[in-house]
Amino acid sequence: MTESCEICYTEPADWETDTIEEHLLHAHGDAQPSVRAIYGDRFAGLFEDGADAVADADGPDPSGGDAPGDPGGADDLGPVSMDDDGEMYGRKWFLIGIGGAGNNIVDAVLMRRDTLARNHEDRARIWQGGLAGYGLLNTNIAELEQTYYTKELKEYSRNDLLSNSIIGFGKHGYSGMGYRWSNGAKVAEADFADGSNPFRDRWDMTSQDIRDAQAVMLVHSVTKGTGCGATPVIAEKLREEVQESGLVIDQAILSSVVIPSEGVNSPPSAAARRRTA
Repeated sequence: MTESCEICYTEPADWETDTIEEHLLHAHGDAQPSVRAIYGDRFAGLFEDGADAVADADGPDPSGGDAPGDPGGADDLGPVSMDDDGEMYGRKWFLIGIGGAGNNIVDAVLMRRDTLARNHEDRARIWQGGLAGYGLLNTNIAELEQTYYTKELKEYSRNDLLSNSIIGFGKHGYSGMGYRWSNGAKVAEADFADGSNPFRDRWDMTSQDIRDAQAVMLVHSVTKGTGCGATPVIAEKLREEVQESGLVIDQAILSSVVIPSEGVNSPPSAAARRRTA
């Protein structure tokens, strides 16, 4: 069976050509970095041999120059910097990991991105261009201290984390919210009290960078107090305090939610919560 296209996600029946190679040349000849990143094993053959064949089939340029629409050879691309790739791939997502689960997931994304870049993998271009920015937020400073984000990317001290990544600065002991979702919401609301705005004043992600992204992804769980309690407050404040108002189409704010398996790490019963309140 002929494979579908992993760039445009179309099936062979939708193509104007018969093979995947012909489809890549015909439909994606002007997006060679994407072809190289996803079909690296075929790229050289397509754009050193295949493109010439397509150009020959179209006939010579009567002016003696290059044929119109000729995508050029692989060598024409030259080295592509990470900044160039970011523009090329759109700076799609601003990722914010909230709580322990959200921190770990975004941390894994950043480690994967940097591992590919260090190994000079073509796929690094896609990861780099897919991120407009990122940040970690938590009420538990010990969880933040264990992250790649803190140790390697930012090289933050504990004091740095207090100002840059803590939800509810000065309002609790920085050891997490347990299963008390209402407490997670309260400390997040405290950050925005009396005209304060931690996106503007404290957290290490700027309002402009967030607005420049195509969408914001909040990564969190729905089990414990920080991810479940603080995230709705942060989403609401993002809409009210950070995003531009009056737009015809608002910037999307999406949640990527971790749902625990039944019976695994489930929160205590209502009776147990009352006993510990």
